[in-house]
Amino acid sequence: MARKSAQFAVAAGILVSILLSGCTQPEQSETGLTIGPAPKTVSGARAQFLALVGTDPNVDAAVASERTACMAKAGFSYVPLRNWAFDLDANNGTAPQLSVEEARKSGYATTASEIEDRKHSEPDVGEMPTGYEEALYGDGEDADIAVELFGSETSWTAGGCTGEAADAIYGSPKNELLAENVIFNVGLEVLTAYRDDPKIVEVAAEWQKCMSATNFPQFRAPFEAFSSTAGSRDSSIELAVDDATCREKVDYTSKLDRLLDRYISTFLTKYSADLVEIEQIRRDSQLKAREVLGG
Repeated sequence: MARKSAQFAVAAGILVSILLSGCTQPEQSETGLTIGPAPKTVSGARAQFLALVGTDPNVDAAVASERTACMAKAGFSYVPLRNWAFDLDANNGTAPQLSVEEARKSGYATTASEIEDRKHSEPDVGEMPTGYEEALYGDGEDADIAVELFGSETSWTAGGCTGEAADAIYGSPKNELLAENVIFNVGLEVLTAYRDDPKIVEVAAEWQKCMSATNFPQFRAPFEAFSSTAGSRDSSIELAVDDATCREKVDYTSKLDRLLDRYISTFLTKYSADLVEIEQIRRDSQLKAREVLGG
């Protein structure tokens, strides 16, 4: 029996791996997303994109409330899973954002801890009691709900309290799947295509040339420098400062920012019809959530 939460956890893991992937020789992108002309302004596209990959806290709370009430009737205490947060900046896929000021203060320590927190954000709910999973997801007799969105198909078994909550807040399990699946499909397609663009290697080469004049000429890209000390509170201050300084000198972040925004704008144009449906589903769920929460 398909489990949406498990599928989403896998997708989130893939997404994290993309966020943490190194800057290597680009491979042919499998997304089919061809970059379009650079837009005159990117602020609107970036804002729309971030709204799509973000979750509405009221909707999340309303879904959790419906599931909790349903599970209580079945004799179980429901523990909502923590939602995965999607983080987006120009360094996604190459290295975490780092300013010279931050580097001088604590090296990579702050960014490293943030990455670890993101990787391990799912709480340990322990072993599920007998009957818990069936009450939450159904007994397996429910038909699988399948949707195709942005070129990929996702399905889950919409039964039990999960299905009831989907009906109550989204109108149907299919609507919930469409509204939530956009979080991972949008991020995976855009970031994968962006990561594989040859321009990233070109910008990294400019950074490497700058670093060749420091005590750390061996690193080919910011991610290599970061990963050499990531996870340690005693990360090298000198390396972090040189890394951040070279990023600033070659305009590393701004160049990748413009590149990423072009992919975002291309994506929004390519899937404009799909996004109209998604946005309507989300608006309807927000209205229903306010009713359920009494706001």
